[in-house]
Amino acid sequence: MSCVIVFICHDSYSVSKVIDKNQYIIFVGNNEIDEKYSSYSKLIIARNLENNIEYEKKLLTFTAWYAISKNNLFSEYEYVCILEYDVTLVDNFESVLFNKCNTKEYSVYSFIDHHVDGIYCDIDCNVLRTYLTNQNINPHFENYILFWGSSSNQCLRRDLLCDFVDFYYNSYSFIKDEHYSNLSWYHERVFMIYLKNKSIEYKLIRNVLSHSQSNSHSYGYN
Repeated sequence: MSCVIVFICHDSYSVSKVIDKNQYIIFVGNNEIDEKYSSYSKLIIARNLENNIEYEKKLLTFTAWYAISKNNLFSEYEYVCILEYDVTLVDNFESVLFNKCNTKEYSVYSFIDHHVDGIYCDIDCNVLRTYLTNQNINPHFENYILFWGSSSNQCLRRDLLCDFVDFYYNSYSFIKDEHYSNLSWYHERVFMIYLKNKSIEYKLIRNVLSHSQSNSHSYGYN
């Protein structure tokens, strides 16, 4: 198949919400996992991988992106669909997604989008603009982005994931220094601006996913 679905979990409760879907799970953070789940064959514990950045609690889902890239996970797939544990999927989500990926028409498939004004929430725009300037990206993103595929629930080409991981991992320290309390919220925003800067368009797949937004951003994974 051209696509693999991966759920991101950070405690036993989140694992319990997705384990019956029979998809891969990347367990991030330092919480202990209930013994009844530890033998699940598709469970990957990020902190046990040779290359991990689980010490960066505020990076949340990005640590899973990093683990996929730097440990060469799922290299047999063209697309990796990375989902939070608290999403709700329609019954035919997998078939719809796989059919889209099989066309190879887009490098990124998103599921939720918002007007550009949504980028301003929970971040410091001055920090983001300075960061973008430092990366030689036009900091006035509102001039070239109307809508953005919000949330970290994304399906993207694996090679693009690796490119973005290298980009963000080598540059996020500025945001960490300037706005550590809200570092968690920058990943998904920078990703969409990065795509636009690279002239990579995302395709929105509507009405297949909803996100309950359990607000893990606000505290980081233990």
